[in-house]
Amino acid sequence: LANQTIASTFSSGLGWYLDKAFLKGDGAGKPLGVLNAPCLISQAEEDGQTPATINYDNLAKMLSRLHSACFPRSVWVAHPTTIPQLLTLSVTIGSGGAHVPVMKESGGKFSILTRPVIFSEKMETLGSEGDILLADMSQYAVGLRREMRLESSIHYRFNVDEITHRMITRVDGQPLWDEALTLEDGSTTVGPFVTLAERA
Repeated sequence: LANQTIASTFSSGLGWYLDKAFLKGDGAGKPLGVLNAPCLISQAEEDGQTPATINYDNLAKMLSRLHSACFPRSVWVAHPTTIPQLLTLSVTIGSGGAHVPVMKESGGKFSILTRPVIFSEKMETLGSEGDILLADMSQYAVGLRREMRLESSIHYRFNVDEITHRMITRVDGQPLWDEALTLEDGSTTVGPFVTLAERA
């Protein structure tokens, strides 16, 4: 039971750091994360936009920059500090009509513009580039050379009556796209990963 608990703890910790690397890794001795990928599209803020905010036009324009083939598999990934902005964001219907929420909830799951939302502390905080991401993670390749292996030794710390453990794995990751795609109009770029530029 103790070994199972240790293995489960190590596995959870590894998963946390791999998720972070797949999102923000710089590719130097670690995976190249989505937010540092050459194919990442950074959607500019709106003219006169208040710092550290997210508005409907931001999200709509981010969606317009996602390659159409990526839409069915796309998800929003956002830092928890964006939640107050997203929960209060709405679109006014009619001259004096109701406000329709942009982020909707059903069965305990959130969606924005029909796509699922995942909140992760591994993203950047509100107002920074990378606080919200629209991504098709099927366009990210993970290479797993070796499954996680957990080893224990009673010898290394024998003199102080301790057992040592180590975890070994071989993994890498990077986007499948080298760069964003320019559409036939010659100016519009689209890709599998779209974030929002800094709003400072």
